[in-house]
Amino acid sequence: MIKRPAPVDLITSYTSKMPVPDEIDVYYREQRPPIKCRSVAEVDAALDRLHREADPATYPLAVAIQVFGHQIATGLGTDPTFLMVMIEPCDGEYYVAVGDQTEGETRMFYGAGQDSYWPPKNMIRLDAARSAVRYFIEHQKRSPSLRWQDWNGRDV
Repeated sequence: MIKRPAPVDLITSYTSKMPVPDEIDVYYREQRPPIKCRSVAEVDAALDRLHREADPATYPLAVAIQVFGHQIATGLGTDPTFLMVMIEPCDGEYYVAVGDQTEGETRMFYGAGQDSYWPPKNMIRLDAARSAVRYFIEHQKRSPSLRWQDWNGRDV
């Protein structure tokens, strides 16, 4: 009789939390040093502050959150917003959240790194983007509650 390994509980293994690093950097302006965070709560507080301070008369703010060598980019100061996950070594492999909007104008965000432009299909609710940021920090995986496409526009 062949002995088979015990079945893996995919729900538990997929959703189980990983250790949260004690060094998470939030980049928001090229000329300024990143905000240093030591927990998800500190990241939330930093993003809340930057969201409140974003000037609605100008372009929304793009931030980049560096964690585990990966980078999560999202927009603040507007709802809806965008969300992108870049995988270490951040040399071209990235995933973009896809929303329900199909019409509208491309949105420009300014801040961390450079200007970025996002088509309507990549606009998602701000609360969904923020939840997905927390999920990535805690699980080191893209949030299963969002639809994702890779760098070639393929659903993943």
